Amino acid sequence: TDKLYGGGKFIPNVYVIDQQGVIRWQRVGNMDLAAADVIVAEINKLLKSETNRME
Repeated sequence: TDKLYGGGKFIPNVYVIDQQGVIRWQRVGNMDLAAADVIVAEINKLLKSETNRME
């Protein structure tokens, strides 16, 4: 199974981020726009924390 990016967040039945940082969507048909906005915000937070740690 793919490791979660940054050891991080996993929202069940929605998405997982694999080792290359590729977002793999699951059950996309069940997502509404509000949920997508929340997911994008979470991803942005993860990416920012990763960038800060690398510097």
